[in-house]
Amino acid sequence: MGKGTIVDATIKQAQATPTSKRDKDADFTKKREKTYYGYKRHIAIDEDSELIKAVEYTSASIHDSSQFEQLINYTQEKSVFADKGYANKNRRKKLEANGIFDGILSKDYRNEPLNRSEKTINKLLSTVRNRVERPFAFMKRYYNMADVVTTIYSGIDLNL
Repeated sequence: MGKGTIVDATIKQAQATPTSKRDKDADFTKKREKTYYGYKRHIAIDEDSELIKAVEYTSASIHDSSQFEQLINYTQEKSVFADKGYANKNRRKKLEANGIFDGILSKDYRNEPLNRSEKTINKLLSTVRNRVERPFAFMKRYYNMADVVTTIYSGIDLNL
C-alpha cells in the first residue's frame, strides 16, 4: 500500500421519502437529469490493492470534491487520481508543492476546450482512476449499499 490514492464519490438514496421528514440529514442532488434524495459516500482507495483507505459521508447536495482534503494525506501520498469534478488550480498547486503526482483528469472550461494531448492524457489517467468504481459496484451488488455502514463500520460513529 501507499503507492497512490484514487478518490471518488457515489450517491446513496435515502430509505425515507423526502416528505416523511424522518431523514433530516438527506438532501437532493441531480445527476444526468435524474433527481436523487439521499447521501454521498466519498472514498479514497489504495491504487494497487483497491482497499478503502478513507470514507466520508455527506448529504447528496454536497459537491463530490468538497471532501477531497479529508480523504487525502498530503504527507504520505505519492500520487492522487480523481475524475474531472475534482479539477481545481489550487488543488493542483498543493499536490505539486507536496511532490505528489497529479492524476486528476483535466476538464474543459467555457471557451477553453481540451486539446488533443489533454484528451489523450485523460484517457491514460482514466485507466487508473476507474478502479475506484469497483468498490462502489461491490457495495451496490453485494451489500445493497444500505447495509455497508452497519456491516463494515459497525460500532463506529460516522455521524450520519
